[in-house]
Amino acid sequence: MKRKIDPIDTNDLSDSTLCKLFTLASTLKGNNIDPRLFQNIIGPSTECANEQATMYKNSIWYKSLLNAEKTCLKEDQIKKIHYKFDDGNEMVEEYNVDTRVLLRRAWNMKGKLGGEGKWSVEIGDPIPDATTNADTLDLMESKDQPILLKRNTRINIEWRIRNLPYPIET
Repeated sequence: MKRKIDPIDTNDLSDSTLCKLFTLASTLKGNNIDPRLFQNIIGPSTECANEQATMYKNSIWYKSLLNAEKTCLKEDQIKKIHYKFDDGNEMVEEYNVDTRVLLRRAWNMKGKLGGEGKWSVEIGDPIPDATTNADTLDLMESKDQPILLKRNTRINIEWRIRNLPYPIET
């Protein structure tokens, strides 16, 4: 007597659970067990995910990430990954270890004359500047001006406004 097993709803699973399912399927295939026998457990959406993963692995961006020199540093609850690409550009990503949310992505483009370029923040809070000498600056923006920041979470994109003045009554 065969027992029917309902497919797992992969929309409600975390990424780690899906990775475990993909690993199980590849292990079964490596042991000469056809993973299609377990298709009713894993569900049809894993085939789609495998096709998408193959598509991303063929991209230029994916290959440049693989070829980049990578350095990882974990400081408190922040994981920092520093990439040095073949063309001289650099990228730093900072992740929260607990939530696995990207906090900041900054780029350092190679200077036109071979010198060091300036870091530009693509996502997250701006990099805190070192103390500036007020005597050398003629014009400087106010630190009290509102700043618009973008934050990517696993589910949505958040826009945050810093230093926004509001009435005391609110």
